[in-house]
Amino acid sequence: MTLVSDVIAEGLHLFGILDITEDPATTDLAIGVKLLNNLLRNEQADGAAQYFMQLVNITLPAGVNGVEYSFTIGAGNSFTVNADAVALKSLWIKDIGITSRETRESPMTDVVRTTFPGMITKWHQRRQADGSLIINAWQPPRASFPALIEYGGRCPLLAAADGSDTLPMPPEGVHDATLLFGLRACTAYGKDPNSAGLIAQQAIAVDTKWKQWARGRQWMRFLRS
Repeated sequence: MTLVSDVIAEGLHLFGILDITEDPATTDLAIGVKLLNNLLRNEQADGAAQYFMQLVNITLPAGVNGVEYSFTIGAGNSFTVNADAVALKSLWIKDIGITSRETRESPMTDVVRTTFPGMITKWHQRRQADGSLIINAWQPPRASFPALIEYGGRCPLLAAADGSDTLPMPPEGVHDATLLFGLRACTAYGKDPNSAGLIAQQAIAVDTKWKQWARGRQWMRFLRS
């Protein structure tokens, strides 16, 4: 695992904010941690989720005739699924023997049209103010059933001011995060990122790639439309 302090140091060096022979000062690290945490958990949460994909087996409750069906995904025991998720990517239902039946994401109008119990075939996700997700599904299931979900998780909180937290990403993710951090640090330090030349161009390309990964693959098309 890569230390957050290493990402900060390399980002500051790549963009010429610090000389390659300099180590980040305590203040640099504290500022860098805040910038990187906000970058990965908020601004670039959609793109960063590609490195935090999870498959989880869950049990969904039965629906009620006459009531729109929904379940929640959020960080805490009060949610149907306890997970800090950026978005739901896939939902497979295990209501026909041992077969995992695939469902599809659909517009909200398709999942609230009737409330007669049956089998879930479609779902729609919405972001809530507390960062959780509410998933509306059609039709309300006749009984409780097991299911398998795939979701993009949120980057863990980076809070240690000295940068001693680890960044749980593979090497290619760390590389991209370093470029994005350096680009953001230029603004914080009042430096023109274009002075970094090719490095700045690469960072801008990563910014575009991360945003297009989630939206271009269409699995966040309703959540972020």
